[in-house]
Amino acid sequence: MNPSDNQKQVVGLRIKEARAALGLTQKELCEQAKMKLPSVRDYELGNSIPGGEAVAALMRVGISANWLLTGEGEMLLSASRDPGEAFTNPNSDDRLRMLMMVLRVTEMKLSEPPDIEVAKKAIILADAWLPFASNFPDLKERLEALKATAGLFI
Repeated sequence: MNPSDNQKQVVGLRIKEARAALGLTQKELCEQAKMKLPSVRDYELGNSIPGGEAVAALMRVGISANWLLTGEGEMLLSASRDPGEAFTNPNSDDRLRMLMMVLRVTEMKLSEPPDIEVAKKAIILADAWLPFASNFPDLKERLEALKATAGLFI
């Protein structure tokens, strides 16, 4: 099942809004996130929805994956614009908040009957957070388990 046109539009508008908040053009966003310009244009126009790698790339420039996909929480990550810093810098104010959010995601209960949209969001979030979990074996294992479980519902 593919994301609805409305979901694509909403995520596209959020990308555009976050890009504007960061003061970036589409080209600058692409350069900083190491993304292709046609992909970003498609996302912003609501023609497609970003997958896990694209969400992780957007996180690297400071856009919150949680906000991007759900509209909940803060739009932008810490002022450092380096989401990985929250995991590696023990003095980061965001560290506990980010770890707790990821742990909540890994404890998500997929409903019966399965909610395909929740399962898709779980996979995208797991893909986005896995690169930052390499130093946390338990967290990495939980994210991989969440992704595998959610994949059963799609």
